[in-house]
Amino acid sequence: MEQIEDYECLVSEYIENAISVNVHAFISNDDTIIFPPSIQIVEHKENKLLYGGADFYSVDILLDDDAKKAIYANGKSIASKLKILGYKGVFGIDFLVDGKEVYFVEINPRFQASTFLLNQALIENNLPSIHYLQYQVMSNKKVELEIDYNLPVRKSFFSILYDFDSINEDFYNEFKLEVTTPDTRKSKFNDTRLNIEVVNNGIKKHYTLQKNSNFAYIVLDMPIVYKTFDGSIEIVNFIKRLIKSKSDRFINIKENEIEKIALLKFELLAYGAQLKNEAKRQLYKNRKFLTIRDGIAGGIEIIMFKNIHINVPIKEPFSYISPYKIEYDETNDTFFISCEDKYITDIRILPLPSFTNKTTKNGVKFEDVGQLFTDRLGISPFIGCKYNGKNSCQFCEIGNFDKMKINKLSDIEELLRECLRHDEMKHILISGGTPFNDRFEYFIDVLKLLRRHTDMSIYQMIEPVENELIKKLYDAGLDEIAFNIEIYDRNLAKKIMPEKSNKTLDDYINAMKFATTLWGKTGNVRSILIVGLEPIESTLKGVEMLLKLGVMPILSPFRPVPNTPLQYYSAPSAETMFEVWQKAQNLAKMYNMTLGPYCIACQNNTISLPTDKRYKYY
Repeated sequence: MEQIEDYECLVSEYIENAISVNVHAFISNDDTIIFPPSIQIVEHKENKLLYGGADFYSVDILLDDDAKKAIYANGKSIASKLKILGYKGVFGIDFLVDGKEVYFVEINPRFQASTFLLNQALIENNLPSIHYLQYQVMSNKKVELEIDYNLPVRKSFFSILYDFDSINEDFYNEFKLEVTTPDTRKSKFNDTRLNIEVVNNGIKKHYTLQKNSNFAYIVLDMPIVYKTFDGSIEIVNFIKRLIKSKSDRFINIKENEIEKIALLKFELLAYGAQLKNEAKRQLYKNRKFLTIRDGIAGGIEIIMFKNIHINVPIKEPFSYISPYKIEYDETNDTFFISCEDKYITDIRILPLPSFTNKTTKNGVKFEDVGQLFTDRLGISPFIGCKYNGKNSCQFCEIGNFDKMKINKLSDIEELLRECLRHDEMKHILISGGTPFNDRFEYFIDVLKLLRRHTDMSIYQMIEPVENELIKKLYDAGLDEIAFNIEIYDRNLAKKIMPEKSNKTLDDYINAMKFATTLWGKTGNVRSILIVGLEPIESTLKGVEMLLKLGVMPILSPFRPVPNTPLQYYSAPSAETMFEVWQKAQNLAKMYNMTLGPYCIACQNNTISLPTDKRYKYY
């Protein structure tokens, strides 16, 4: 046998967390054209790299101007060389982007999988499609066209790969629709819309398909990939959840199936629910708005299985394509949750508070003075936060307010009287944004005002302050206090909370240690940790640190709020919440404690369930 000579084999270097970018290019008889680039979605399945779609929308979010200019310059250079070789028509170029470095990968001399999406954007801007340009150049017709390389292409698509075990049946039907917020209340955090299109190439249920073959496309006018804080590019979790059928595991769910109920709660927190027309019409018979607030608890309040409270997102774009739906049964006058058109369980929707759409004598909207969350009145002495603008916490809508305002004691008193007369209010929270240090004493004034009218339990969330000020709150009658760490990893906290993170972990620890000498170690001193913005391991370290101090941990799932810097970051999956819940609960048992809050109604937007005898209604 003839001996084969050894040849040197060159293997390209693996670049961790590089961004895969595709750009369409076109060569006519006279010119070369470079079209707007897209982020390529690549999935790693069964030891294979599979193409998962393209995201044009995320380019401006994930790539800086230098990288985009380098892609254009390299694309022009490659196209010029191919033109000299006689190439005509469309082709694609793949790049890897690592920070400011751009690396050429390959040329694909054909239409790209994302060509159809780019065509939509071109036609919407009264420009010819790439297919028409291809016809022109192949017919030896003159092509005169100027394309703005920075043309905004606000579109993305995800390729659903066939898995015969768990395809969501909705995708056997093609559809195209525009969805807007179901809530009539005006707010920049509430004004959302989404265009959705499903294309499945006529595939029917009885067809035999190969696993991981292309089944259908979901086309959206929003980003579907995001950059995690560790630098990796990921697909948002609501897309991953959307294509997997999981409805069967909740059918005939029982009140004693705690783990199933936990998963269902976490699914609703993570992916929200579509509000069906019948349900929406029924709700609007008794309310002017669907919700009265935005942010982490800006959804609709429901109760299932007697005491499982959930604040369900209904106005964030991801909720518009949730597999879950809130429906209304007119015959039985009952609201219920369904999944992929299969009944899951009846629910009760809580009414809005009595003060909705009313104002104080000074003309201030009651909703701007405070909010009623289930059975807890949340009062905001301050509207806004000292950490605003570029320094604000990226997950919070309060930092996006133009400037801080102070609610007068007379307005706070009016709100309190209104709620005491008309609403099922059982305890009070003093919250809102963080004021400047010289305004802290106003908290004492508010607390004293509340104590003149009620002996209800009063809870306050504040950043770490001097022991003297903490003692003043205690002496004025505060029952519960929280110093919310939010992000345990302080290096990560610097990125997410640029100003608030200047309070060190030691600052929080010292404040909590002192507070436990006043309020004890039975859960009246608390701290919130946000789940989904840092690794699970980091969150759990924070949980254990709090437990050792005798401080109650409260786990709050990250929720992307429209018009905040993290609006396109992914909420944690239900499975992530479930894992954190189980592990954190096990840690709490080791210290003879439990996850917060104690209030069953206030668990509506937390990763907790009322499974312990210490949980209660106030």
